[in-house]
Amino acid sequence: MAVGRKLLTEQFKAMGLRPGDVVLFHSSLKAIGRVEPGPEAVVEALLDAVGGKGTIAVPTIVPALKGIRPLFDPNDSPSEMGLLTELVRKRTDAVRSDHPTHSVAAVGARAEELCRDHRAGRGPATPWGRDAVGYDTPWDRLREWNAWVLLMGVDFGSCTLLHHAQVRYLGSRSGVTWRDQWPEFDFRLMGDSLEKEGVVRRGRIGEAECLLARAAAIVETALAILGREEEPFFGRGSVGEWLSLRRRIQKEGRVRAGAFSVEVVPEGLERPVGRPLHMKGVIFDHPRNGRAAHVVWDHGALFGEDGDPIRGAIAEAADVPFERVLLTATHTHSGYWWPFTPEPKYRDFVIRAVREPAREAAGRLEPVRAGWRTVHAPGLRRNRSVYLRDGRAYTERWAIPSTWHVREEEILRHGPDDDQLRLLVLERLDGSRLAVMANLSCHNSAALKDPQITDDFFGVAAEIVGNVEDCVVLVSPGSEGDQDPTAMVELGGERGMAYAARMGRRLAGYMLIGLADVEMHDLFGVAAAACRAEVPVKEQWRSLVEASGNPYMRKRAEEGVVPAQVAALAVGDYVMVGIPAELFTTPARRIREHSPFGITSVMALTNGDVFYVAEKDAFFEGSQIYGTEDHWPEMAAPGADDVLVEAGLRAVREAQAELARGLR
Repeated sequence: MAVGRKLLTEQFKAMGLRPGDVVLFHSSLKAIGRVEPGPEAVVEALLDAVGGKGTIAVPTIVPALKGIRPLFDPNDSPSEMGLLTELVRKRTDAVRSDHPTHSVAAVGARAEELCRDHRAGRGPATPWGRDAVGYDTPWDRLREWNAWVLLMGVDFGSCTLLHHAQVRYLGSRSGVTWRDQWPEFDFRLMGDSLEKEGVVRRGRIGEAECLLARAAAIVETALAILGREEEPFFGRGSVGEWLSLRRRIQKEGRVRAGAFSVEVVPEGLERPVGRPLHMKGVIFDHPRNGRAAHVVWDHGALFGEDGDPIRGAIAEAADVPFERVLLTATHTHSGYWWPFTPEPKYRDFVIRAVREPAREAAGRLEPVRAGWRTVHAPGLRRNRSVYLRDGRAYTERWAIPSTWHVREEEILRHGPDDDQLRLLVLERLDGSRLAVMANLSCHNSAALKDPQITDDFFGVAAEIVGNVEDCVVLVSPGSEGDQDPTAMVELGGERGMAYAARMGRRLAGYMLIGLADVEMHDLFGVAAAACRAEVPVKEQWRSLVEASGNPYMRKRAEEGVVPAQVAALAVGDYVMVGIPAELFTTPARRIREHSPFGITSVMALTNGDVFYVAEKDAFFEGSQIYGTEDHWPEMAAPGADDVLVEAGLRAVREAQAELARGLR
């Protein structure tokens, strides 16, 4: 049976529409049935029902169907939400909002007010942008005005206003995780729930089953339902995982961090400064495990007489326990001075310089995400230990013959290599980088022959990456005792500032490649541990020192052992193991192989220095693993590697246990 304008008007009034009402309708003309004299009668009947002071509106959404469309024009782009919506849009008295995907067209007293400034809308990110269905949009005004939403021949699966409920749901839950999940849910299931809540009335228009509800009731009731019944709507999918992560973060808290960088070049130096030296640090604050710090200093090496007072100053300024401060020297051979003996004046200068930056970093801790990964960084270094066919073994530098000059046919093999670059990244919740920590097993001595003070190629790489990522960048030496930065030295070339710049640019390139794809984690733990060890010294070294008159070295020689602190700082599945020595590649590999963490970064010259520590198997008849002459770095006796490896693994296991306790 055909229905006309008069009957339709009566049916609209019977549903509950009154003069002055604002009504948004979704419709299926086919479901309504035959309309006399044509479909326009439905629109006219609605206008009759709300009267001259009322307003009718329709969704004129464009990308409802698949395919490429011309540039959106609110005056010409057709609606894809059915014939009745297109009839409203094409009326000469209609107003349409300017959003390219989720526009609304309206006719009546408040049409202009409803549709204005759609693109000025705001809110959390949606699949269609922040202005599509967010705050201060026509969809929000429908809620604010408590307009009617009429579904003619369709169900709540077509109710676009529920997208605005999604925006409000997301807005009330954003800011906990870095990237929020769009809370997709079954609109039809929500419609059934809304009916059970009593906010929906049923009726008939023509032959169509119809649903009518107030916009405010739809949004507010949907939010209340989602607030108490998330599982039926989100289940175990991506939204459910996001909500679960969000609840865990709220329960366990977030790791916070702060970073600092300060120049540590005193005035009045006799040597020119080619590149300034820095001390850089990251302060971590775990809600249960407390604070820890990783600090890197452009310096040759750390002896206890210098390192411990500086660690103490950082610990006090940043409110970090002393044993949880890992202070690592970059091992630049072109630093302020080569520390065979402490220099109190420079130490005190560094303490004064670092106190305030460390205090400020601790005072501006902010929530962070963390990511870690390894990338290969070939072509930067080579192992400078060489094993000859005649049974001898040598290490370049003091050993004779130099590995640069041994004929290839005399070489049995080179020492093992380590070309992995280990990266730890901290990001703020807005996605910007706070700090990058990189670890490379190589001597930081590409500028060895240059007379100028410089932070060497580690500093060049840190500067480049810091400028690109706009963050603090710390580069620490890994197991660099037998790793030398001469892989790119040409025949007849030498190490200087130009070579360090080349090396630094290449290292920066590898770092940026790694940073481009690092996976970030919202929830992770931070833990630290420290273990004491006693490193035995060689008898030959004791004789050398006793004749030298060096009081610092003589103390070690007299005691026969060097007290050492081995520390571990775990961040998620990444652990930094601070070794107070120039550890060789093989013992460092033993630490990594037995570490329970996904990435283990062994950092040399951390919290002290007992010079070179090679694997005990390198000491055999015919081996001159350090050289043919006694020298300062030949301190540690064979077997010192076992002492440090055991202490390192003990610290790692203790950090793992603390990590587990903090995540319960």
